[in-house]
Amino acid sequence: MKVLTVYAHHEPRSFCHSALERFTAGLTAAGHTSEVVDLYAIGFDPVFRARDNASYIDAEVPPAVLEAMDPRQWVLDGCRWPPQRWLAARALHGKSPQEVATFIRSHMPKDIRAQQEKVKWADGLAFIAPVHFCNFPAILRGWIERVFTYGFAYGLTEAGSVIGTA
Repeated sequence: MKVLTVYAHHEPRSFCHSALERFTAGLTAAGHTSEVVDLYAIGFDPVFRARDNASYIDAEVPPAVLEAMDPRQWVLDGCRWPPQRWLAARALHGKSPQEVATFIRSHMPKDIRAQQEKVKWADGLAFIAPVHFCNFPAILRGWIERVFTYGFAYGLTEAGSVIGTA
């Protein structure tokens, strides 16, 4: 079995780090393959930014929903200065909402694509982190929100969402 362990603690002398070491040693002893994603060590950015919108749109979104999302406007709103907006409008001219959505999706953040490849590789996921006020630490919460995206962790129909599309 291939196990991806997502670890979220900044202190290498913590109880969580000891639990991580014991857990991965147990996996190895049992003949399993494991990989650890140490969110603090890789400097994972947990903040959902405007560029992350690309992770939540795809040509597979039902047409009525995609039309309501108005992907063309997403692109234009992302332009920072008038000539850029003019070039974007010209490039999008005559493109269907599905083509625009495909273009947007192709600009998904690279760090998220890399994390999704790790999740795809794994047969199982483990999370090791302290509990803060009955919840995950912000860095782990941000990892979940940025990595488990549309088309990867869930899909969408006209009626609502469908879990487990990957």
